Amino acid sequence: MKKLRKGKFNTFSEALELIVKGKIGIVPTDTLYGIVGSALIKEAVEMIYEVRKRELSKPFIILIPNNNSLIKFGIKISESENNFLRFLWPARVSVIFKSQNKKFKYLSRNGDTLAMRVPKFKKLLLGLEKVGPIVAPSANISGQEPFSNLKKAQIKFGNKLDFYVEGTVNYLPSTLIKIEKNSVIILRKGLDMSRLKKAVRLAGYTLKMA
Repeated sequence: MKKLRKGKFNTFSEALELIVKGKIGIVPTDTLYGIVGSALIKEAVEMIYEVRKRELSKPFIILIPNNNSLIKFGIKISESENNFLRFLWPARVSVIFKSQNKKFKYLSRNGDTLAMRVPKFKKLLLGLEKVGPIVAPSANISGQEPFSNLKKAQIKFGNKLDFYVEGTVNYLPSTLIKIEKNSVIILRKGLDMSRLKKAVRLAGYTLKMA
C-alpha cells in the first residue's frame, strides 16, 4: 500500500489488512486514539514501544474480541470470575490477569501479568474477530498528552506509522482493575464506572480502591 499524503486517512478495512501483516498505526478505540498492532506479532509490539518512546518495562493493554481469548494467553479464571466478566464486558474497563504462558513475555515485559479488555466499540470488536488481539496504547509520545486530532498525530509520526484511521474518540482512558478472590480492586478510575459497579453487584463481589 502506498504511503498516504498528509491529510489523507485510511479506512478501517485497510488498517485490518495491514495489522495482520505486522504493520502498526492509529485507529479510534472505545477510549482514545490508539497506536495499534497485532499482539501476536512480537516485532509489531516492539515497533510501537520504539515509536512511542515507551519505557520498555511497562506493558501495553491488549484488546481482545471475547472472554475465550484469555485462554491463548495462558490466563486461567474461575467460574465466578468468568461470570463477572460476562456481566462486565464489553466495556471500557481493562482487567489485569496473571499469565502462565512464557511465550508472551514480550507482552508482560518479563512480568507475570497482562491487562486485557473487550472494547465497547462494535466496529473494533468485529475487526478483532478478524485479526485477533491487538495492543492499543494511546496515540502519543510517552509522558505527553494523547492526540485527539488525527491530522496533528500524522504530522508528528509521519511515515513511522503505516496507517491512520479517523473516528470519534473519548478523552478519558479505560478504568483499570484487578480481581482478588471476591473483590474488585480499582487501580485507575476512568470510563464506564457505573457499568463496573453493576457487574460487581451482579457477581456478588465487593469493590475497593487500591
